[in-house]
Amino acid sequence: TAEAIAGLAQALRQEIDPDQRILVMYGHAFDARLGGAQHAALSVLWRSAVDGFISPVSYHDRGLGGTGGFMGPIHSALRRGKSWHLVDDTRTGIARDSVSGEITQLKGLRIEDVYAVQARNFGAALANGCGLLWADSDGTGALIDRAMWTRFGAMADVYADTWPQPAWVASPPETRTTLCVVVDELSRAYQRDYPDFSEDLLYRARDAALSAGVPTAFCLLGDLVDGVAPDAAAYLFLNAFHLNETRRNAVHGWLRDHRAAAIWVYAPGALGSGGMEAGIEATTGYR
Repeated sequence: TAEAIAGLAQALRQEIDPDQRILVMYGHAFDARLGGAQHAALSVLWRSAVDGFISPVSYHDRGLGGTGGFMGPIHSALRRGKSWHLVDDTRTGIARDSVSGEITQLKGLRIEDVYAVQARNFGAALANGCGLLWADSDGTGALIDRAMWTRFGAMADVYADTWPQPAWVASPPETRTTLCVVVDELSRAYQRDYPDFSEDLLYRARDAALSAGVPTAFCLLGDLVDGVAPDAAAYLFLNAFHLNETRRNAVHGWLRDHRAAAIWVYAPGALGSGGMEAGIEATTGYR
C-alpha cells in the first residue's frame, strides 16, 4: 500500500502545481487493533513525493476529559521534513434538517463541552507544530455555529503567532523532551492478531503517556536506528519485539550517546537471533 501511495504521489507531483501539497491518510500506527489492518510502512514514504500525512484525532478516549491522542508517530514525520495534519471531526450535535433547513442542536450535548474538546485538539496541534483541519465528516451541518467559528478564528490567530510559517515548513523544536514513545513497524509483522493485546500495548499505553503530564514525543523505532529520533530523557518502547544485532546495537548506541533511560514494556528483542531469552537479555541487560 505504501509503495502504491509513493508511486501515485510521484505521478501527481509531475502533473500538479509545485505549490500544491500531497497529503495522505496514512501512518495510523497506534489505533490499528489488528496487524493485517496496520498502516505498517510509513518509513517507505520518507523519500517519496508525499508532503505530509493526515489523521483524525484518535477515536479512543477522545471525548471531554479524554486524551485525544495522536493516531501516528507525528514527530517521525516532522523530523523527516514531512508535515502532519490533525482532523478534528468532533461530534457537535448540530445538524441541518434536510427538509425544513432548520438548524437543530442535539439535546443533552452541551455546546460548551464541544468547544472544550475542540480547544484540546487545537492545543495538541499548536504544541506540536501540526496542521489542524475541522471537518463535518457526515455533511450534516455539524459546524453551523457562529460562536464556534469565532473561536476558530481566535485559534487561527494564536497559531499564526506561534508558528509564523505554515505547518508544512515548520521545523520541530530541538529542545530535549522528557518522554518519547517508540512504536516499531517491523515488529507488527511478527505479532499475532490478538486485538486486546494490541489495544493495551499501543493506544492504551499511548494514552497513559499523554496523561503523565510531561512533554512527550512519538516516533518510530527506525528513527533511533537511523539516528534521527527526538532527543529525550526516556524512551518508552511499546513493541520492540524484533531486534536483530544491528538494530539492537543502534538503539543501545542512541541511548548511550543521549544518556537516556529505556522503558521496555513487553518482550523486547524476543524475536531475532539467538532465541527469545537470549534476545531479551541482550536488549535489556537483565536475565
